Amino acid sequence: MRRALFKGVFLCVEGPSDERFYRKFLELSECQAIICHGRPNVRDVCRILEAANFDGAIGIIDADFNHLEGKSTGVSSVFQTDMHDCESFMLSTAAFDTLMFEIATPEKLKAWQSDHTPDVRSHLLQQAALVSALLWHSIRCGLKLCFVELEAKEYVVESTLTVDIPKLLGHVKNKSQRHDLPDDQLAIGIQQRLREGTDIWQLVRSHDLIDILSFAFRKTLGTWKALDVTRERLEQGLRLAYSEDDFSQTQLFGQVRQWETSHVPFRVFRNFGQKTLQF
Repeated sequence: MRRALFKGVFLCVEGPSDERFYRKFLELSECQAIICHGRPNVRDVCRILEAANFDGAIGIIDADFNHLEGKSTGVSSVFQTDMHDCESFMLSTAAFDTLMFEIATPEKLKAWQSDHTPDVRSHLLQQAALVSALLWHSIRCGLKLCFVELEAKEYVVESTLTVDIPKLLGHVKNKSQRHDLPDDQLAIGIQQRLREGTDIWQLVRSHDLIDILSFAFRKTLGTWKALDVTRERLEQGLRLAYSEDDFSQTQLFGQVRQWETSHVPFRVFRNFGQKTLQF
């Protein structure tokens, strides 16, 4: 039904935040984003359309742990992010620094950096890796632990912005109703996954890093109210600060451009650098 009304490309993405991220770069007159509500749905839709020889549909999914596990998307028309997820694109660039400059209290930030490390991003990345490693361990071992809406205040030390592993384990076990799992075995699992996840940008789930950052802006690096620095607000700020130049350097961008050249006349991403307004 949509094809009868629109002759361009349909881009299938996982969720609303992905749609908002990629929409920033789309050739909107020639590409429509479709929210599929989950990574499996993106693959299933694109697989069905491929089998039906439907022209002009691709999918983009977060890689999650695929790169660490050597997995592809399994569908030729589905592409995955270079790093763990699309938010990693933004956090790994100057967009993070812009967000820090805009939201952190200068005096608090300077004092914390003096006491700990000038590199806030690397510090938070290392701490978020502990949470993400536990998630990966849960997936690998079929533990079915719940990581939905974790609260950083329950496991992050305010003064140092470090993850307290016993508190993290207790928080996750409480949410999961898995008090039968021994803490020492889970802690060993975290260390195992950290050793395997040597590329930290593949390991870290950006939601975990942003949650810690939100906590820091409320307590350690600022005095914001919780509603002012929610995950959604911070992701919005990152999207606004993330540049076309940075996105054009990603492997994902190059792969989609290559798809465009073999599927003329379909266009997904617009030509960047055209910023002059027509009056």
